[in-house]
Amino acid sequence: MKETVKIFEESTMVGGWALAVRDDWSYKIKRVNVSDEEKEAYEKEFGDQIITYDRFFNWWVKLNDFGNYSK
Repeated sequence: MKETVKIFEESTMVGGWALAVRDDWSYKIKRVNVSDEEKEAYEKEFGDQIITYDRFFNWWVKLNDFGNYSK
């Protein structure tokens, strides 16, 4: 039976959403915290696909305009 992973889970402790991303080395699921605005932008950009952490980080840096880290 195929296991399904929720892409977004509400994060009640810190607010926002816990987003599922794949670890680049082990390819296991790990979660990162994103705001409501970042969640909407992620859904527009990637839809329901789970991306790697490096791809997420590069996208997040560009979204939040942290110039030196952008590729």
